[in-house]
Amino acid sequence: MKYLVISLGIVCIAWGAAAASEEEFLPSHKVTITADGRKATITADGGKTFGKVSAAFETTKDGADRIKSILLTVDGKEFVVPKEQFGDLRDPLIQTAEFRTEAGFDKHPWLYLTFQLAKQEAKSTSDRPRVYIRYQNGKLMERTIQQPQE
Repeated sequence: MKYLVISLGIVCIAWGAAAASEEEFLPSHKVTITADGRKATITADGGKTFGKVSAAFETTKDGADRIKSILLTVDGKEFVVPKEQFGDLRDPLIQTAEFRTEAGFDKHPWLYLTFQLAKQEAKSTSDRPRVYIRYQNGKLMERTIQQPQE
């Protein structure tokens, strides 16, 4: 009986790992940040699914440490990210921006533009919230914020 329980546990763990959808990091081809740190551009290869992807950030100059604009380009098509997706964010770390993809569980794969938010009490980069600007099937979707694990 002990062996049966252990075997079922291993099967459940293996199935859970196989059923999970995982993000794939896209290596950046080019990253530029202006000397004053107010503008940044990141470019990557999104493969056959997304083509060349890039994001251009601009932050405010008034010392409020907020994003002024984000322009996302996917395979030559430009998308102005609505202010509702970033206007409430404080202390964005645009130098942490990167692209990720995920097959997901639905018909169309996901493209994520991610970056972290500064957090005073953060002891490491994994202690910071991560913002996800999400793109799927030719359109921008609602953003999400992944909070650090306790």
